[in-house]
Amino acid sequence: MKFKTQWNNRVSDPGEKLSQVNITERVGYVSTEDRIKSLIRSGQQLQLYRASQFSYDFDTDIDDQEIDPTVSKSFDFAEAFAHLQLLNSRALTRKKKEVKVEEEFKKEVEEESNVPAPPLPLPEGSFIAPSE
Repeated sequence: MKFKTQWNNRVSDPGEKLSQVNITERVGYVSTEDRIKSLIRSGQQLQLYRASQFSYDFDTDIDDQEIDPTVSKSFDFAEAFAHLQLLNSRALTRKKKEVKVEEEFKKEVEEESNVPAPPLPLPEGSFIAPSE
């Protein structure tokens, strides 16, 4: 008589029987290169979809002045007001420089327009009598 204990109560495994029938599908095989290309395309489509959800243009560089200071933990309205005054003064000086450049450009155009045009060349065989 054989007693069942913790060492001999296992079911014996007959092992795997090899079959002549191949059940692996080979029709849907996708090469590694095609998988990588598909992943790249799906990433590009995802980026385009996310870009269409927002009004941000991803092709341009991010401007450092667009950072919102109000989201920081130690936000102070006095510092924000000083920052606003600084930005306004920079915008004013920039506008003054633009006006100055425009005025210089207008002066150059006027100076160029005051220069007499060079005389047109005469056709061969024509003669202009000297004026007395």
